[in-house]
Parts: sequence; structure tokens; C-alpha cells
Amino acid sequence: MSARGRIVREYGSLGVMLMLTSVVAVATISSCGGGGGSSNGGLCEQCGVDPDGPCQQTVFVDPAPDAPDGCNQPGADPTPCPVNLDCFRKLGSAQRRCFPLVPGSAAPQPLFRCDGARANASTPVPTDTPTVTVTAQPTPTDTGPTPIPTFTPF
Repeated sequence: MSARGRIVREYGSLGVMLMLTSVVAVATISSCGGGGGSSNGGLCEQCGVDPDGPCQQTVFVDPAPDAPDGCNQPGADPTPCPVNLDCFRKLGSAQRRCFPLVPGSAAPQPLFRCDGARANASTPVPTDTPTVTVTAQPTPTDTGPTPIPTFTPF
């Protein structure tokens, strides 16, 4: 038997395992948005900490059936309508997206979907981490020797 046939027989399953592992890794990275890059903070764009950044406060959306509430009405004004955004996690995912808010509220629109997922309204909006400031506390001054307690029998 040739050396090539022996190598394929001995290491063929290892090659198949490496190929499957690389396919799974690529699928996982691409589904998590691991490609990186920055976001412009628009509707359904990634948001959060660097490199994504915050959502735009307001965007203008063209009326369409799958647009956020207020822009999805049939026969609505054809001009783009304003929609307020904020950053929320997608349900069942760690990804954060810019979801539209219920008008006049800080809550995401409950039925709107980004990439097929609704907003997880229970996740807090990312904020800057507070900086702890340490201040020096004055130390007590020495007032002299501490009195030693004495024992008095009954």
C-alpha cells in the first residue's frame, strides 16, 4: 500500500474533525457579530461598548409594514417618520441592538424584531461605568496614653 493511502487512513478522521471544528467556529463567530467594526447607531445596528458605541437618539424610518410602530400604518404619510432608539439585548442572545422605543417611553416596542428577535426589555441600557474616587481620610490624632483598666474586688 502506498504511503499516501496509509496517511489518509491514519489521519483522515483527524482532518474531518478539524474541518468540522473550523466550520462551527466560523458559524459561531459570524452569528455573534464577532467581525467587529463600528456601528453608526441606526435601527437594529449593534450597540454597547467599543467598538459599537451608542444608538442614535432619533432616526427617520421610511413607512413600511415591517417598520416600527407609527411608521407601519398602511396609507400613512410617505415621508420618513422619527423613531427614538435605545440599546437592548436581543431575546436569547448577548447581542445588543438599537431597538425602537414606545413613543414617550423608555421601553422598547414589544413586537418589533431586529434580526428576527425582540428586545429583552429586562436588560438595562449600557451606561458608563462609574469611576470610584478615593479620598484620604484624616487619621485620628494621638491624645496620649490609653488608661489601663484596674480590677476592683467586691
